[in-house]
Amino acid sequence: MAGLALLVSAGCGSITGNDDEESALRRAELRWSRSGVQDYQVVVQYLCFCGYTRPVRLTVRFGSVVSRVDAETGEPVPTFGENVRDVAGLFDLIREAIADNAHSLDVTYDATYGFPTLIEIDYIRNAVDDELTVKTSEFQRMR
Repeated sequence: MAGLALLVSAGCGSITGNDDEESALRRAELRWSRSGVQDYQVVVQYLCFCGYTRPVRLTVRFGSVVSRVDAETGEPVPTFGENVRDVAGLFDLIREAIADNAHSLDVTYDATYGFPTLIEIDYIRNAVDDELTVKTSEFQRMR
């Protein structure tokens, strides 16, 4: 248990119970808030049977998404890819999974800024194609 607490306090680790999930989420959001980052780029990729699954480079200015482009081609993301969330939206996704009592939720947070780097959600035990994995990469603070 001490090892899990150490991993979580370092900014990464698997979370299994609702109280632990909520606690880790609060700590990560606090780290993100304290970092003061409002302008950034990040690549977000959804791995699921849920719409747009190509890697998307988000550009965020003053906390709002100003651009979503395909990270590999640079082309604008089609309308059905506009559901790809920024950091605040990823925190909301985690909060929604907790509130919905997802069967399992595994989150890894960035040790410096607190944003989620990997989210793995299985909403319903033994259901097919209900799982969602979200990966972030290439985070770059701007300004």
